[in-house]
Amino acid sequence: MNKPEKPVLWHQGLFLQPHHFQQNDTFFKSLLTPHNQYHTPFFWGCNQLIIQDTSLSQRLIEIEKCELIFQDGTWVKYPENTKIQPRSFEELSFDVEGDTPVKVYLGIRKWYAFDKNVTSIDSNQSIDPVGTRYVSPVEPESVKDIHEGGDPVNIRKMDHVVKIFWDHELDKYNEYLMIPVCELELKDERVGLSRSYIPPTYVISGSDTLMKILKNLRENIISRCRVFESYKFSQGLTSDFDAHFIPHLLVLSALNRSLPALNHVIELENFHPHAVYGLLRQIIGDLSTFTDRINALGQLKDGTSLLPEYNHEQIFHCFNEAGILLGELLRGISIGGESIFSMIREDNYFTARLPSEEFRDSYMYFLVLKSTADSEQIINDIHNIIKLGNSKNIDNMIARALPGVPVKHRLVPPPGMPRRSGSYYFRIDSKHHLWEEIKHSGDVCLFWDNAPEDTSIEIVISQI
Repeated sequence: MNKPEKPVLWHQGLFLQPHHFQQNDTFFKSLLTPHNQYHTPFFWGCNQLIIQDTSLSQRLIEIEKCELIFQDGTWVKYPENTKIQPRSFEELSFDVEGDTPVKVYLGIRKWYAFDKNVTSIDSNQSIDPVGTRYVSPVEPESVKDIHEGGDPVNIRKMDHVVKIFWDHELDKYNEYLMIPVCELELKDERVGLSRSYIPPTYVISGSDTLMKILKNLRENIISRCRVFESYKFSQGLTSDFDAHFIPHLLVLSALNRSLPALNHVIELENFHPHAVYGLLRQIIGDLSTFTDRINALGQLKDGTSLLPEYNHEQIFHCFNEAGILLGELLRGISIGGESIFSMIREDNYFTARLPSEEFRDSYMYFLVLKSTADSEQIINDIHNIIKLGNSKNIDNMIARALPGVPVKHRLVPPPGMPRRSGSYYFRIDSKHHLWEEIKHSGDVCLFWDNAPEDTSIEIVISQI
C-alpha cells in the first residue's frame, strides 16, 4: 500500500454498505505509509522467531511464536492475529557440511485493491490451499460492548495468512511480501538454524546474535578504557608533565565519548539496527584519528572500503565487518604499542599469566610497582630480595638462594606512560636465560618477602 487513499465522504442519508467501512480502513492504513517510509527507514523485519527444536530433527519448520512487520507496515504476531502452517523441508538437499545454507522466508499476500482478500474457512480447515491475505472463520466470536457494557454481539474477525517459503521459490511468488527469517544449514550431520545469520529486524533485541556482537564490542572498549584510565589527571600525576602521553589522553577521550552511547543502546535494546550501525561508524571515524591505515569512512589509502554501507538484509555482514575493524583499531591504539597485566598477590607471591603473543624479542618488559612505603627500602628490596621467575622454579630459587631474572630500576616510566607519585619502574632483563623459561610457560611469579601491605605490581610490555 504505497499510494495515498482518499477519505470517504460521510453524509446524511448514506445507505451503509461493507464497502464504506472497507474503504475507510484502507484510508487509515494509508496514513501510516509516510511514517514507515520516511520517519523510520527500514521499518520492517522480524522481531521474534521461535521454532520448535524437535520439529527441526524431523525436517519440519514449525513456528511457536513470531512477530513481524512487513514492508507495507502490516504487523503480524503468531499466534495472536496470524495463521502459519508448518512446512516440511524433507525435499531440500543438504549433502555437504559447509554448503550454502537455505534461507527461509515468511510471506504474506500483497493487498489486492480489485480482488478479494479474505477466505472463509472452518475452524479445523487447513490454510495451505488458501491464496488470500486473510482468513476468517465461518463461526463468529462473541464480543462485549466495551463502552457501555451492552449485550454482546457476534463478529467475524480476520487472521493474517503467513506462509513459509524457501529462497529458490521467490521468483514464483511475486504476489507475496517476503521477509527472510532464518537459514538452515548442515552441521555435525544435523540440519539446524545458522547461528551466524541475523534476519532483517527493526530492533536490535530481535536478534541474540546481534546483541552478542554489540556486547562483545562494549567489553572490548571497556578493557581499552581501563588501560588508558591511568592517564587521568586526577590519579596522582606529578608536576613533571610528559607531553608524550597527550595522545593517550585523546584516545581515552574518544573511548569515553563512545562507550556511554554504545552502552545506552545496549541497555534499552529497542534501537533500530541502522541507527546503531551509524553509531559504530561514528566510533570508527573517531578512532581512525589514531591510525594512518584508514580514513574516517573506513577506507584504505587506495579507496578500498573496509566498512560496508548498511544493508538491512545483510545485518550480520555489516556488524561483523564493523566489529572486526573496531577490534583492529582498538588493538592498534594500545599505550604506545603496550599491554598491561596486573599481578595477583597471595601472601608474599605475585603472579600473572601472559599470552604467548606477548613474547617477542623486540619487546621491552617492565615492572611498575605502587606503594606508599619508603622509596629507598623498596628499591633496595627489588634489587636484593625479590626473585622473579615462573611458578615452577620460584621455590627452588628461594630454597637455594639463587637469583631470579634481573631487574633494573628506572627513574622514568616506560615510553609513553605517565609518571605518577608512589610508582616505581624497573626494566626486566628479557635476554636472561631464566626469562626463556617464563616465555615457554607464560607464568610470571615474583617473590617478595615481607612486601608492604599496599603493594601492587603490574607488568608493562612495550612494543618497540
